[in-house]
Amino acid sequence: METFALENLVKDIVDQARTVRNKNNPESRAPINFVSVYAQTPFEFIKLLSAAHALGKLIKETPEGSLFSIPVIETACGPLRMIKICETTTTQLARGVVEWG
Repeated sequence: METFALENLVKDIVDQARTVRNKNNPESRAPINFVSVYAQTPFEFIKLLSAAHALGKLIKETPEGSLFSIPVIETACGPLRMIKICETTTTQLARGVVEWG
């Protein structure tokens, strides 16, 4: 996966999360803390990690995934500076999750 494809995927996740947030809490204007991206397959996980390494710097390994500091990506909900790449899981059906600050 190219870095621009990862950036577009992250923007799509933020757009979807914004729709849900605005529906449930239209007054909320909390900033984005980070976006977790869930790989759909083990192969995609490798591609996502590669793109994240090319885009930014690994800052922390967690049981849930690898957290990266990235150059700012402007999203519909403001600037994004961190992404987490997570492995395929049978319990997480979403493509990604936005963690609001």
